[in-house]
Amino acid sequence: MSIASLQRKTSTKNFNEKLTKEVIFCCLANAGTCAYITLMIEKLFSSPSYDGSKVMLDVAITRQEIFSSNLANIETPGYKRLELSKDFSKVFAEAMKVGKPGSVQAPSVHTDLQSPAQRKDGNNVVLQDELLAMNKNGAEYDALVDFVSGSMRTLKMAIQGRSQA
Repeated sequence: MSIASLQRKTSTKNFNEKLTKEVIFCCLANAGTCAYITLMIEKLFSSPSYDGSKVMLDVAITRQEIFSSNLANIETPGYKRLELSKDFSKVFAEAMKVGKPGSVQAPSVHTDLQSPAQRKDGNNVVLQDELLAMNKNGAEYDALVDFVSGSMRTLKMAIQGRSQA
């Protein structure tokens, strides 16, 4: 199973636990490189960019759930679209500046009461806007997965001592 497929099938917490088990197995098999690998793992898992990527992966999943809910309710009379709190980006940027992105709380989901109703029944979901935002979110998610997977491939290559095709 590849790192990328494992990442897509599990949450970031479960992914880290599974990778750690794989590393422990490799360390038992290659005791001489175990200390170096342990240092690499600690450095990788404690880096602000990795922590930030994990946070943003979780946010991307939450956004996808919001878009799905909004699209599922596009014909529901009186439905008001859901969205993430608007101040999350600012809070996250500040946490990245100080190197503590893992300390950021998950953004809250709230009802968008500011957007005007798109139909007479009061529903404020705009199909094109939701689909565009969903596609943008998907691209951001893919980029984050590629970044995290690249880090994991590098670590796995260091553990195994050879590159994987």
